[in-house]
Amino acid sequence: MKKIPVAIINFNGKRTVLNTIQSLYEQEGVEVEIHIFDDHSTDGSPDLVREKYPEVKLHIQPKNNGKLNIMRNIAMGELDSDIMMLTDNDILFDKHALAELLKVMQSDSMVSICTPRLMFWDEPERVYYSDVKMHYIGAAIGDDRGKIIKEFGQEPVPNSGGGIMLLNRKRALEVGGFDEQYYIGFGDDGEFYQRVLRAGYKTYHVPTAFAYHEDKPFSEMRSYRAIAQIYNRWSFILSHYSVVTMLLLIPAFIIYEFMLFGFMLFKKLPALYFKSNILVLKDFGLIMEKRRRIQQLRTVSDKNVLYTGNMYIAPNLLKGKGLLQFLSAILSGFFNVYWKLVKPLIP
Repeated sequence: MKKIPVAIINFNGKRTVLNTIQSLYEQEGVEVEIHIFDDHSTDGSPDLVREKYPEVKLHIQPKNNGKLNIMRNIAMGELDSDIMMLTDNDILFDKHALAELLKVMQSDSMVSICTPRLMFWDEPERVYYSDVKMHYIGAAIGDDRGKIIKEFGQEPVPNSGGGIMLLNRKRALEVGGFDEQYYIGFGDDGEFYQRVLRAGYKTYHVPTAFAYHEDKPFSEMRSYRAIAQIYNRWSFILSHYSVVTMLLLIPAFIIYEFMLFGFMLFKKLPALYFKSNILVLKDFGLIMEKRRRIQQLRTVSDKNVLYTGNMYIAPNLLKGKGLLQFLSAILSGFFNVYWKLVKPLIP
């Protein structure tokens, strides 16, 4: 039976981390070795783990790093295994999840990342994340997100994002690991997938492997994620896209920026919009350094790893806002048509 080391990234996960551990111990078809990589929690969650699961290996940071990707890289650096599992601290795994992921990973030597289907923790039939793609505008999309679906396909499909993953550790390190400049929120994992894909490897979403994710709706307390959405998106575009791709997409970028600024204004967060873009300008030199490394790595065209589709806005932000829903649908339609026009022109 294959032993899989599992790295749970934890920060103040007192409410959920024990459930995550228990669901991993209930896996069938694989053996798990659980490690907690704790980002200097202050809620006593490491002590709870130590008390209930003394065999779990705790790796506690001496100070809070504040960035999920730093913790992911620490985990990859400390675990010595060809294949490993990375997960958050608020996931309940189905008992067959890891075995299903492993089966797909072992089916093709070029497969480097496999992700499960994620459902809402408190609504098991509603999709949290499934079959993620990277929209050419620089945002993650998934047509099933937020929908109630009772039947799913059985075949793995190409995937471009998701923080819960079985990965080939050697290849992850080969492409540079996770980008530690990215803020937690949006795209911090998707950028990593894009480097893996651009290097010529495969990443798959495995619908037969599933788990449940706790929902944390966007709120004023979590408005810091807006910085991640803007900063990470521009960092990704500027470092990954070819010059030709960026030039072809300028009209779409301009329209998206107007839409995004209007949304931030509506949410009374315009200061975060400007702060995020100032951070991009401040780090422009660093982003260009990353661009040189990524462009040397790539063997695949942008048009083969970027997609179009319906833009996702969280239901709690759309509720009762018919105009916002209408504008979102119109913009998605425009972006879809525009991609059909420019995609053949991308080398």
